[in-house]
Amino acid sequence: MTLVSSRILGVGSRIFGGVRRSQSGAPVEEPVAPAQVVATSSREESSRVGWADTVGFRRLAELAVCRPATIIGFWIVVSAVLMLTLPSLRQMGNSNLVAPLPSDVPSKVAAQAMANAYGESGSSNLLLVVLTDDRGLSPGDEAVYRKIVDTLSADKHSVVALQDFVTKPDMRDLMTSADNKAWILPVSLAGDPGTPAAGGIYKHVVSTVKAALADTSDTGDTSLTVNFAGPAATASEMATHGEHEVHVIGITSAIVVLAVLLIVYRNLVTVLLSLATIGISNVVAHRSVAGLAELGLVVSSRTLMFMTVIMMGAATGYAVLLTNSYHEYLKAGSSSDDAVRRALTSTGKVLAAWAATLGVTFVAMRFARLGVFSNVGLALAVTVAVGFLVTITLLPALLCLAGRRGWVAPSRDRTGQLWRRSAVNVVRRPVRHLVPSLVVLAALAAGTIFLRPDHDDRNMLPSSSESNRGYATLDQHFPANSAIPQYLLVRSPHDLRTARSLADLELMARRVSQVPDVSSVRGLTRPTGQPLERAKVSYQAGRIGTQLSGAADHIADTDGQLDSLSQGSRVLADTLANISATADKSLGMVGALVDAAADLAEQIDSAKTLELIDAALALGNNLHLIGDMLGVSLADQRGFFDVLVPVVDGLNASPLCNVNASCSATRAYLVGLVRARDDGTFATISDFGSKLKAVHLDGNLDQAVRKLQEFVRTAIEAVRSLGIHGTAELRRQIDTWLTAATGLAHGSNELAEGVQALVERTRTMGVGLDQAGEILSLIKSDASQPSMAGFFIPQQALSSPDFKKVAAATVSQDGHVVRYVVQSELSPFSTAAMAQVDAIQNAARSAQPNTTLADATISIAGLPVVNRDVHDYSGNSLRYAGIAMIVVVLAFLIMLLRAVVAPLYLLGSAIVAYLAALGIGVVVFQLALHQPLSWTVPGAAFLVMVALGANYNVLLTSRIHDRFPHAIRSGVIRSATSTGGAIAAAGVIFAASMFSLLFSSMTAVAQVGFVVGVGLLLDTFLVRTVTVPAVSALVGRVNWWPSGALAALRRRRAIREAVTAVVYRGELLRPEDIRPVFSRSWRRADD
Repeated sequence: MTLVSSRILGVGSRIFGGVRRSQSGAPVEEPVAPAQVVATSSREESSRVGWADTVGFRRLAELAVCRPATIIGFWIVVSAVLMLTLPSLRQMGNSNLVAPLPSDVPSKVAAQAMANAYGESGSSNLLLVVLTDDRGLSPGDEAVYRKIVDTLSADKHSVVALQDFVTKPDMRDLMTSADNKAWILPVSLAGDPGTPAAGGIYKHVVSTVKAALADTSDTGDTSLTVNFAGPAATASEMATHGEHEVHVIGITSAIVVLAVLLIVYRNLVTVLLSLATIGISNVVAHRSVAGLAELGLVVSSRTLMFMTVIMMGAATGYAVLLTNSYHEYLKAGSSSDDAVRRALTSTGKVLAAWAATLGVTFVAMRFARLGVFSNVGLALAVTVAVGFLVTITLLPALLCLAGRRGWVAPSRDRTGQLWRRSAVNVVRRPVRHLVPSLVVLAALAAGTIFLRPDHDDRNMLPSSSESNRGYATLDQHFPANSAIPQYLLVRSPHDLRTARSLADLELMARRVSQVPDVSSVRGLTRPTGQPLERAKVSYQAGRIGTQLSGAADHIADTDGQLDSLSQGSRVLADTLANISATADKSLGMVGALVDAAADLAEQIDSAKTLELIDAALALGNNLHLIGDMLGVSLADQRGFFDVLVPVVDGLNASPLCNVNASCSATRAYLVGLVRARDDGTFATISDFGSKLKAVHLDGNLDQAVRKLQEFVRTAIEAVRSLGIHGTAELRRQIDTWLTAATGLAHGSNELAEGVQALVERTRTMGVGLDQAGEILSLIKSDASQPSMAGFFIPQQALSSPDFKKVAAATVSQDGHVVRYVVQSELSPFSTAAMAQVDAIQNAARSAQPNTTLADATISIAGLPVVNRDVHDYSGNSLRYAGIAMIVVVLAFLIMLLRAVVAPLYLLGSAIVAYLAALGIGVVVFQLALHQPLSWTVPGAAFLVMVALGANYNVLLTSRIHDRFPHAIRSGVIRSATSTGGAIAAAGVIFAASMFSLLFSSMTAVAQVGFVVGVGLLLDTFLVRTVTVPAVSALVGRVNWWPSGALAALRRRRAIREAVTAVVYRGELLRPEDIRPVFSRSWRRADD
């Protein structure tokens, strides 16, 4: 047992002890921490299977040490070739098209469909020319306006379309302000907003308008002033500002980086080597991206700006970390070449993880559908990759050459003790430090509750910019959203120019008009913004009432004529009365005549004397005279009956005569006369007169007398039937009768004229009643659908000139597309207007079910819709890129640390730092400066901060994992002491690069720089210094789960194998020679 015990103790001394030499040179055993032994084994194993051998950093380090001049020359040649063969990135940015949105977004689809349906240009490059005169618009001002219109109309290359009241006088009221002090002239320019070609066209048109305004030789004096607004002006100015500020930001970043490097290294040569690396990286990256632009990659001034900043930050960070590691090995006693080898081998994998994380994140942005992210993502990925390659090749070669001459010796570390004391305090009391740091971060992150992203691109430019001055002028003279309207577009597979479809369209428009903050909806069924008055059923019913009232008015207007008719009827009645009285008396006379005739007959029978014959001859003459009188009188009455019969028929058919007593009496007399004619009375009298005229008293008196007797008897019977007696009185009565007949004729004429006028008025009233009946019938048949809701346009009204005039601007030629102009009280650039788009669309679609619009497609076109699509697509793109970045960062952390726990809290700490930085941005800009935070800030800050923050923490944690995997607390202290300065320098340099964006006049760019810069400082001096070390100390060995558990198992088995070998072989196997064996069998050595 004593022998075995001694051997075990010997094994323990050799395993857990080290060897040192005494002052005399004799070796002395010294205890060494077990973790160091296992750490050595773990470190060597890492070198065999880890990143160093996989990526080949050791071979790369050997190449840099052996052939530094070759590497330096290579990069110089590459830079020169790229500069000579490829255009500058700025030139490519001025020649490529920037498409902020894909072509299939709802706003673009609706705009293109509207342009195709109405034969319009479809250009989204809209310029608003605002002409103002504070003294009021005058005829001289209008002459200048017409001159500008003529000049622009002649420029077919730059101007696609104009909306003016010179060619369209109906638009004068729409283009003139209510105070009569401003005109607006919408001009559609060629090209797409934001492209270099569109920028050149915008500048040309602006100079043309200003020249026309300045030349008043043919228009007289004018006090008009001109301003420019619209998407064309905003996009062009943003591009101009971006191109100008690339130089400013680049120079500012270089100055800031130079200052920070001088403070960190206090060695000009070391600083110049880093700057040379950054310069070569910048040239190669810019030319490489320009080459990709030649192949179709879209770049812009914003791409150049962010490439410059990312290159300054990333390449400088790479250089600082590698140089710091190089200095660390020099301080440990390594030679310059050996320090380069060891620095690149140990730090290379961290730099690779850092570059891979950023690069893959930026590449993931390429798959975003929003152009502002997809276009810049690949360019930034190339920037990061080039910066990494140049740093790990060129900088080691430069360090080799300068280090052999002692030009880059490290300066005295003045911050090591500070970082050590900080780490010791955190490790001793991790909870006491962790909780306050989390409270601070949470308090700062709470500011994000008040985040209200702003989508108004006007706020990206300073208020003094030309476009913003134009918008201010517009707001002063015109209502909000009047100059930049939005359209509600209805596309149907069938013709919408029917009564039912128009009623359904009006129902839809009415629902849209009820959406909050919608001031008016103008279109086919409501040209003025209000429902078409003539199409209301209430209006049509009122119109029918008006027509009926008109008929009553016509009747009232003919009251005088009816009076004339009444008077005529009274005259006719009186005349007929006189005729009746005269007829009575005449008939009495005819009776006497009959008696005389009878006496005459008796005398003829009894006396044959000459006297009697002579008397008979005289009597015959008298009878001839009576016959003549009767024949003439009755012959005249035939014409009377020709007039009388139609009058009687008209009076019989007239309902008015039934209620008029005078007319009824007159009609009764006239009916009696007609009846006397019809029963033959007047015919008998006429025949009697004819026979009297036919009597001839010649020599044959006897025969004549007999004839006379016969005729007299017949005459007497006829006259007696009329009640006429006497001859002389009959003559007088016949004269009276003729006079009465004359009066009857006059009365009949008046009656005829009155009846004719009454007929004409009745016919007019009948036409109106016919129209009213037709409308009522159509309303019954066509407007009975519940969806028509009191709105009805007759089919014949659709062909009226007024309807065609309105339809020309609101309905497509085939009738399948109808558009409404939606006027809002909100600013078209505001977030509220974006939310209103969904409300308008939902209100319109709610009117589709059970109508003719059920199969129609409803969409909206306009600036608020574009902003909404940008918001939606940016949100989706950021979510996609954010998820991809989190997955990529986590995957690389797991691969690098071969653990799961540590990567989780490292990534979480970076996200918390981002939220805290964003909260600070909200407080500073929104609450303190009352400046809305651009919608681009949250996404850009998230992508940069999370990737960078996690990578800064990786350097600290990987150092703990590689060198002190089991002594976590001491590892935290030593790693923080050795890497604190380097990480702080890298963080400050990157933050300073981002702060250089504050010099930009574009608000959104400055906001991104501020938020990311503050976030990097938070991550450097709070998260990396306090939060992460505290969590690492608290978690302990669980940081490396599950690889830590496997390493512990391998360590225990290594010790068991070593003890077994000593006991049974008498030899001690070195731990590095022990392979992990998952078996309980022991092997015995051969004797």
